[in-house]
Amino acid sequence: HLAATAPSDPATVRGHLNGLMFDSDDPASSASAVVARYEPAGGALVWAQAGHPAPLLAHAGATVELERPPGPLLGAFPEADYGTASLTIRDGQVLLFYTDGLIERRGRSLVEGLQPVITTLNRVTAAGGRHPLADLIGQLRRANPDDDTCILAARRLSAGDLAAAGPGDHDAGRTPSGSPLPA
Repeated sequence: HLAATAPSDPATVRGHLNGLMFDSDDPASSASAVVARYEPAGGALVWAQAGHPAPLLAHAGATVELERPPGPLLGAFPEADYGTASLTIRDGQVLLFYTDGLIERRGRSLVEGLQPVITTLNRVTAAGGRHPLADLIGQLRRANPDDDTCILAARRLSAGDLAAAGPGDHDAGRTPSGSPLPA
């Protein structure tokens, strides 16, 4: 039995998903996940995680791993508490959500796998290029073929950046050279 809900609190969403996963007919059903709510007007981000890597926040060549709020894997316990974390995304900052497939490799710790991602974010945000998200995608190493990999990168634009941008002049769907990604 599945139920659809749309609460605005990411921790509440985590709790609903946990209940669905725990009550499923598959005894091995568990997953990690992140749920976030972003308010563009003020740059407010509220997020919750369930056994998932923390997002990275980068600006001007410096990257920090956001502090993870509490939250076990989805489906691991019949009832679980999920906390939230909040921050304000500032103009020019790059936020990167990613699955563990980006950093996991056999024979290597997660810290060792995360370091090249942080190095790439530092390099891309220090360069101050016009299309940092496309540059980031172009410079990240290949995904782990033994695991699923998904990333979501976002950059907050200033009002001046938005006014100066022409139609379609944004990072989404573009290669580092600015040309459209192949379909």
